[in-house]
Amino acid sequence: MKRARIILPIIILAATSLAVLLGVWSRAPKSFDHQGRSVEAWIKELRSDEYAKRSAAKAAIVEMEMRVVPHLIQELQQHESGMPRPLLELASKAGLALILRDEAVRRRAVAAETLALLPRHAAPAIPALLEALEDEDKTVVAEAERALRRMGESAEVQILETLAKGSNKKREAAARLIRDLRSASPQAVTALRVALEDKAPSVRREAAVSLRTTGDPRANIPPLMSSLSDAEPRVREAVARTLGEFGAQARAARKPLEACLQDDDMLTRVAVAEALWKVGGDTDKALAALVGAIRDRDVRWRAVMVIASMGEEGASAIPFLIAALGDASMHRPFRDAPLAATALGRIGKAAWPALLEACRSDDANTRCGAALALRDAGRVAGGNERAAMRELLGDRETPVRYAAALALIAMEEVDEALIPVLRSMLSADDDVLRQAAVRSLKRISPDLAWEMRNLE
Repeated sequence: MKRARIILPIIILAATSLAVLLGVWSRAPKSFDHQGRSVEAWIKELRSDEYAKRSAAKAAIVEMEMRVVPHLIQELQQHESGMPRPLLELASKAGLALILRDEAVRRRAVAAETLALLPRHAAPAIPALLEALEDEDKTVVAEAERALRRMGESAEVQILETLAKGSNKKREAAARLIRDLRSASPQAVTALRVALEDKAPSVRREAAVSLRTTGDPRANIPPLMSSLSDAEPRVREAVARTLGEFGAQARAARKPLEACLQDDDMLTRVAVAEALWKVGGDTDKALAALVGAIRDRDVRWRAVMVIASMGEEGASAIPFLIAALGDASMHRPFRDAPLAATALGRIGKAAWPALLEACRSDDANTRCGAALALRDAGRVAGGNERAAMRELLGDRETPVRYAAALALIAMEEVDEALIPVLRSMLSADDDVLRQAAVRSLKRISPDLAWEMRNLE
């Protein structure tokens, strides 16, 4: 009895596997040889762990042109869920279900990736690639989108059909693909405007983003203005950003944008404020909204980014940016300066008095951020700024000393007073610091240049 319990599942598994294989073989495209090897062997080699084998397989596939496309379509349609339920259950009990699923995902992803290498011959694969847009695996979806983008105009008609009647996930991807194709056709523009009223928020959002680069901005502005009242915050945010990208062409949207400055969603407020500034509206109103957003820790980063892009026009935000320095992330301040420091640096001379005061703060983050901001002053820095950086060379905190040294280097103040800090920078974890120290030490004296000769 025990033997029967073991043998019977094996027989069922073998029989079912044979039935599946026979079914696959009956639907499979006709095999052929290329360079003495079967097309199936070349396709399998695309999944090799060896780079040389994968490269050789890709080169061979490109040579096959249209003949290989049906075989890649078959690969793209490989789903373990297509197996009969008894076989799936047995595979699951045997611990093989995960292996089967992973292998099927890999085959689909590689097939989509390979079809992108054949944009002039892969038109028959467009329906299968569009189906892959709702694959459960993100890599497969990304590779399918890339292949469709490579096909360009030849895929546009079917992409537009998908935008009109596909699933939510497919419609979202289709709206994004139209943007990537940079289509100028009236049909694409009309489809995106219609999609602004799609039932799925994600589709409406992608349509709003795509209208930045599709069609005449002046004609796109009215439907976008209507979407500023969309029920979904991320749609309103996308619409505001698109209107902002139109700049002065979107002046007609100033009043509707101003009405959204008190939006319930803070990210949308930031987007609206940025749009108002870009279309040439009331900069003071825009800054008032951005300063309010700085107080919100969740969206502060975005508000500060917008203020940084405003440069000198963001001067009224200086006190709030100085306060934000104390909360700034200092994980890699010399490679990725805190946003508040970047914004203060871009505001320029108007921020220098406040930054000098910040250099005397009790908070190390604030002192470090102030030095990083003054680094942007460069050669135009005045005597007060240079003196403040020299004072910080003796700061008790290592990051502050490093920031002051970098600022003095940018100000072209490189002399023997910097040597102790520059030498300590040679052992820093950040390669940016080490290389800056080496270059600066070389400039101080011939002896140091000889000592540093092999370190850069």
